[in-house]
Amino acid sequence: MVTHIRTYLRTGIYVSEDTDFTPLEAMDYRMFCEKIEEIGKILRDLRLNDNVKEFFLEINQYFSDVMNAYLKKDFVLAHKAWLRKDKLLERANSLLNTLDYKDKDKVKDMIRIAEKCKDMAAFI
Repeated sequence: MVTHIRTYLRTGIYVSEDTDFTPLEAMDYRMFCEKIEEIGKILRDLRLNDNVKEFFLEINQYFSDVMNAYLKKDFVLAHKAWLRKDKLLERANSLLNTLDYKDKDKVKDMIRIAEKCKDMAAFI
């Protein structure tokens, strides 16, 4: 898929049965994929422990909900997911007040993941 999108962006020719594919959609796909790549880079270095595992599971569910909305092209689910980031941020701030230094960095990384997910929800 990425190869087809890049070819389309470079040449303006997209080989597909769907003739309604536009340059705007191609850019949305590309930016959506970039957000997923950025999340992967954050996760690569993230090491969990029991102090932050529960919050990570919430972030993981948030990502799953955004992906579900994206795959279904469901604007209502996307909007709900977009709004949910603020509640996750409140929870993160609460955790930041109680955790030690190393765990705070982990929570901050998870906040970055939530921000990427919110951006992804906006592409739906």
